[in-house]
Amino acid sequence: MGKVMVAGYERLTGNYVRALQEAGMDSFVSLRVADVENCDALVLPGGGDIAPDLPGTSQVYVDLKKNCLHQVDRNLDRVQFAILDRAVQRQIPVLGVCKGHQLIALYFGGSLYCDLPEAKWHEGQDGEDARHMVQIVPGSQLSKVYPSQIIVNSWHHQAVACPGKDMTVNAWWKGRRPVIEGMEHEKLPIWSVQWHPERLSGSMRTYGMADGEKIIHLFQMGMEIL
Repeated sequence: MGKVMVAGYERLTGNYVRALQEAGMDSFVSLRVADVENCDALVLPGGGDIAPDLPGTSQVYVDLKKNCLHQVDRNLDRVQFAILDRAVQRQIPVLGVCKGHQLIALYFGGSLYCDLPEAKWHEGQDGEDARHMVQIVPGSQLSKVYPSQIIVNSWHHQAVACPGKDMTVNAWWKGRRPVIEGMEHEKLPIWSVQWHPERLSGSMRTYGMADGEKIIHLFQMGMEIL
């Protein structure tokens, strides 16, 4: 079994490392692009909002509004984007979570909604995740590990508007304006979800909620195939 690189700040990625380790996977945290050469798979974790002037993208937000961005870290965006680019070049498995899900869409030419009108259904409060139903697309890779409907945790106010080239939607939140909750690449071992499976797996498994370890094992299977 190879090593998984978690591309984030060490102080903010403990749950990802724990979830990977409890699933039997070795991991390390780094924001060095060169370290992509020393890993066999990549996790892009959640975080703040993405800067609207992210280099390498033609459009980030389809509806940028005043004061709608929270906790923007331009340097982190730039480094994570470069790390993702190197991982795609190497064709290693990639799993994007929340912000990572959105970053993957942008990398492949997609775009984001800046501030969902339905954010109250998706954004947690008082330190607790929101919870809602997600519909899994039949025939998708995600449907191999989850039933047609699952309940997930959620903490975001933005969402993917366009998934980008070769990215297929595999999960939806079916509200008045549907929200893209999951994607998979048509050719490469790349998956992403808007929810937080790392907070629903192993010792943080929650009764009645989707088992986060299942998508981690899907990611693991991609490593084993390669």
